Amino acid sequence: MFEDTAGRFEKEKIIPLATLTDQDTALMVMKALIEGGINVLEVTFRSTEGESGMEKIAGCIKALRSNFPQALIGAGTVTNPGLAKKAMDAGAQFIVSPGLNKETVSFCMENNLPVFPGVSTASEVEAALSMNLTFLKFFPAEACGGLAYVKALAAPFPNVRFIATGGVNEGNFNSYLSCKNILCAGGSWLCPPKAIENKNWAEITSLAKKALSLSQKKTEVKEEKTNVRLEKALYLIPVPLGETDMDKVLPPYNRLIVKQIKHFIVEDIKSARRFLRKLDKDINIDELSFQELNEHTDLRTIGHYLDPLSKQGKAMGVISEAGCPAVADPGAAAVHMAQQKGLTVIPLSGPSSMILSVMASGFNGQSFAFNGYISVKDGERASKIRQLENRAWNEDQTQLFIEAPYRNLKMFDAILKNCRKETQLGIAANITCEGEFIKTHTIAEWRKLGAPDINKVPAIFLLYRS
Repeated sequence: MFEDTAGRFEKEKIIPLATLTDQDTALMVMKALIEGGINVLEVTFRSTEGESGMEKIAGCIKALRSNFPQALIGAGTVTNPGLAKKAMDAGAQFIVSPGLNKETVSFCMENNLPVFPGVSTASEVEAALSMNLTFLKFFPAEACGGLAYVKALAAPFPNVRFIATGGVNEGNFNSYLSCKNILCAGGSWLCPPKAIENKNWAEITSLAKKALSLSQKKTEVKEEKTNVRLEKALYLIPVPLGETDMDKVLPPYNRLIVKQIKHFIVEDIKSARRFLRKLDKDINIDELSFQELNEHTDLRTIGHYLDPLSKQGKAMGVISEAGCPAVADPGAAAVHMAQQKGLTVIPLSGPSSMILSVMASGFNGQSFAFNGYISVKDGERASKIRQLENRAWNEDQTQLFIEAPYRNLKMFDAILKNCRKETQLGIAANITCEGEFIKTHTIAEWRKLGAPDINKVPAIFLLYRS
């Protein structure tokens, strides 16, 4: 639900803010915005009348929800769980707060109510991430340093998207929208208090139309102007490793291809939908079909999976959980079936943790082997590590293997105990993501350095001779 609301924000681009205490006035404000092309409104809980004032604001939210079911109505300036409950009971579809109040966030998450708390520092962003929040309000935007500051703040947090508010107005909102980490911009300039007081609904409509016109001009510059022909083929679609910014690891060509595909074979339907929404915010998920293929799938039941391609001539896509599909991935079964049927298979470019780790290790890139997971049983694991080490030395071949992230440190200890001191060990963790770690040392050097910070993060281990 959080992602659906965020997707609506991104599509709308602008969130008007208004302080409303009279229901009839609230309805006229929303009507004026809709006539101007904007279908979202944040009603702020700001009142000098105490509890009675808050009840009036809640009444406006309830009236808006009842009369404009097509609109997205939320509550702003929600500073405590009590106000969040009042807004929720009135029908608010999202909550925006000026700061990061953990109690308010917890209440909203427990009630599956999308919440967008305000942040202005790296520490606050980290606190929000610890609560699994990646869509945040950047407030007060202008007072904190404006677009330059939010870009600096976004750099270490590429997976975070911000709603810019606070000093955002008609003159600067479009510059915020030009930043890829900005989800949308919000402000009260679209609903001036004077216009509301004077019941000048035409002014609100005019401001809405003007803002949308400006934002659309910006969008037109960013739109891909190239179209590509979709082949009747099975496309292998890479996805980012973790929460990496897609623009960092996927070429624009992929987006143009994937936007045209309607049938997918995926490792996990939920994560595939999330990936597709990030790739194309306007995608209609309900138009797509998904077949799940993972380690639990009985391969005897997948014979019909390629029917849209083989029988109807419609392009299909394979999406895995991370990286490139069909490489150390269940999607290989779909590719094998396609090859057997004589169907065209087209791999798209994207990140492969195995290739990237070999590239950065300094080891032999002409001969290497990926060995998957190694037994967790101490004796079997020790024997396998020594076997791979011998192959690295005797065959001049780089040996790659992985472990469940929460057992990375145990694997590190086992390697140090069972390998000769001259053997080289490369460790590549969080590849392409924040906190990426790729280092190569001899076993003797690792013993002095100690374990790196790789607990509970995806990592690849590489062995090679000196």
